[in-house]
This record gives sequence, C-alpha cells and structure tokens, in this order.
Amino acid sequence: MPPDRSAPRAGDRPPSPRTPPSARGRLAASGGRPPRAVSEQTAGRIIDAAKTLFLREGYEKTSMDALAAALGMSKRTLYARFPGKAELFRAVVHSVAKSHLLATESIDVARRSLRSQLLAVGGRLIEAVLDPDMVAIERVIAGEAHQFPELATLLSDLRSERVIGLVAGLLRHSGVRGRMGNAEARRDAEIFVALVALPPLRRAVLRAGDHDDPEQAARMLRRRVDIFLHGIAGAGRQQ
Repeated sequence: MPPDRSAPRAGDRPPSPRTPPSARGRLAASGGRPPRAVSEQTAGRIIDAAKTLFLREGYEKTSMDALAAALGMSKRTLYARFPGKAELFRAVVHSVAKSHLLATESIDVARRSLRSQLLAVGGRLIEAVLDPDMVAIERVIAGEAHQFPELATLLSDLRSERVIGLVAGLLRHSGVRGRMGNAEARRDAEIFVALVALPPLRRAVLRAGDHDDPEQAARMLRRRVDIFLHGIAGAGRQQ
C-alpha cells in the first residue's frame, strides 16, 4: 500500500491554528517582522496612550514603564519603536502639531492681496494653536522647560517647518520689499508668527477657557496684520 503523502511526517510542525495562511505569508515575506501597516498601527496606539499620560501627568512624572502597563505591552516592544521618553514625547508633539498646523498649508491664497493672504494664514494659525490639545501640550512644555529645556524648542521647530516657510514664501512672492532673500523672508515670517499667534496662545495657556470673543479676535488679527505690513514696508523704505 503506497504511503499517505498527505499525512504529516515526523518532524513536521503544523502551522499555528491562530495564524491564518494570509498572515503567515506576510510574516514570511517580511522575515518574521509584522507588516508595515500593523507596525504603524502599533506606533499610533503608543502615541495616543502617551499623549494621554503626558497631558495628565506631565513630562517628568510619565514613565515608559507606566506607559507599557497602560498599553498592556511589553517594554521590549515599546522600546523597539521609541528608544526613550524624549523620542516618544517628540512623536506626540509632532503628531498633535502636524494634525493642526497642516491646516495652514491647505489655504487657497491664489489671486489675493498680501494682506488677505496673511489674514487667512493668521486666522488658521490661531485656530490651530488654540486647539485644546495644542494648548495642553504648551502647558506641559511651559511647566517642564526649566528642567528639560529641549522641550521648549519642539513646537517652535515645527512652526518653522510649516507656517514660517509658508509665510516666507508669500512675502518673497509679494514683492512688498522688492527682491527678498530667503533668510530675510524667514526672519520676517518669524516676527509675523510671534505677533499673531503668541499673544492668544499665552492667554489660553495661563487662563484656560478665557479666549477672546470671535469679533474681538478678528479685530485684533486685522490690527496685528496691519502693524506687521506697516513695519516691513517701513523697513524697506529705510534700506
């Protein structure tokens, strides 16, 4: 009688019933590593849980051990994705800031005057920095900056990457100061961001919920934009 070739041979290890064939194929193709989508989903879970802890406990009191316990995850898995607390906090800040500051890049500024462009960007920027998550992150940074000064640069760096670059481009293309170099445009853009966004953000950080009413906020934004435009025009005449 010929041997039954369908029967398992000695030494064969049947596939785990918990792992479907499609998943086994993906794991084999990736050398045993989880697929990229699964890895990104895990990183997203970590960042979401870390944001909750950082905003509730502050930077110093949040530990990687507590985060791993909250996630029901091994510390080895956690550290494989984020080597330390500083890297994880940076990821949290980047995630929060990116989701809000990216909105400034979607503004349609074509065929508008420079004043209208700056009003549109400024209004969207204020909305972004006054988002509750952004204000909460700012409070964490303000409370820990004396002990962890590197935290104070995180949000300013992200603003530089996005909003300041956008405003600098508008200034260069407007011709308001003639031919403006990139360094000069970025310097003026930094002044614009500080003038428009920092006063309302500071009030929100220090006095939760005490924001200007919409009409007052709109008037203040117009006033700040006009002061900025008057200033850069005057600087151009002095050169």
